[in-house]
Amino acid sequence: MIMNTSIKVRSQNKRKRRLYISACLVSLSLYVLLDLTLASVCKDLCPALWMREHRTKFRIRDQVFHHTLAPNILVVDRWGDRYFHLATNNLGFRDARPRHVELRSDDRRFLFIGDSFTEGQGVTWEESFVGRIQTALHGQNTEVLNAGVSSYAPANYYSKVRHFIAERGLSVDHVFVFVDISDIKSSINQYLVTNDHRVVGQFDPPKPDPFYTRQVRKWLKQNTVTVSLLYKFRDFIVYRLKKKKIFEPDEDPKVKNIPKNLMQETEHNAESYWCFIEETKLASNSFDVVGGIEMAQMHMTLLYDFLSERGINLSLVIYPWPANIANGARGGRCETVWQSWAIEHGVDLINLFDVFMTEEDPISVVRRYFISNDVHWNAKGHKLVSQSILDHIKQMGLVR
Repeated sequence: MIMNTSIKVRSQNKRKRRLYISACLVSLSLYVLLDLTLASVCKDLCPALWMREHRTKFRIRDQVFHHTLAPNILVVDRWGDRYFHLATNNLGFRDARPRHVELRSDDRRFLFIGDSFTEGQGVTWEESFVGRIQTALHGQNTEVLNAGVSSYAPANYYSKVRHFIAERGLSVDHVFVFVDISDIKSSINQYLVTNDHRVVGQFDPPKPDPFYTRQVRKWLKQNTVTVSLLYKFRDFIVYRLKKKKIFEPDEDPKVKNIPKNLMQETEHNAESYWCFIEETKLASNSFDVVGGIEMAQMHMTLLYDFLSERGINLSLVIYPWPANIANGARGGRCETVWQSWAIEHGVDLINLFDVFMTEEDPISVVRRYFISNDVHWNAKGHKLVSQSILDHIKQMGLVR
């Protein structure tokens, strides 16, 4: 009798456990189904909020050219107080939308590369000068690619272009390199080029990127509410609550004939003071200007030699920062550094100093074409640049 009772109790416990497990599995299945459905609805109803990511999630390390944009992304990026969509193609190049770019193409192909100006920080793809050029040349058997990424310098230009052409087999007919005023400091203080053509940071050598785990996390964040909220909450704790580092220039950026308030209200303008320092004071500058110029020109020469060997044309584009415009002086060190290099190597030079430094009031030019309190172009600035590049392309006979 006692044994029968014991058997019945064990049998009942087993049934209860099975029911409990079944209930848990059903509940979990319903939760997952509801989670996936809700995520799909959220992506349709509020795509901008859903796709918003912290910049470190789609600005990733690269073992060859130091850093890049993650391939095939569609996120919402932020620059200052403006949010805008950022998309890349399968090559990790900024583009109108995620798409597949064939390595070989029968069409004429222009490759643009530079730093944040070329990437188009603070503006949409349609507003950026590369996006405008892509639209203008659509239907003319010409493809436009943008390999520019924020914080690049000549070392990255050389390494990235070489990698995609020599190692990946990307066909390119013409390369447009937008060299920035910050490239001189970055060349001496930030990047090193190794013997195997890789770019490494002097203080932060790149680490291998866990591709498969990143892809799994990416899928979960894009398709489930639970994982997405957990990551957003973590980002809020890790990133949003950190105090922003206040920019403090190494020395007082007071330069003769430059409005002091303009230099102070735009923090990055302080990085352009090497353009105006007298030759006798270069040695006491906060970074080695002469060494930076030599290093930047050396990396550009590596790129020129590489492209020349393959019969690929090169155009070099230089442009002013607000401080240069406010200064009003032409023929300064920022221009002559690359003018002399272009003449020495017979490289086509597009000088946008001629475009921005007009006879009208320089402060009005800065306010019209640059983001407020920033050195980067606004939508009007990008439009002006695109018109200038398109005019030059037509004058060279590259397109009809």
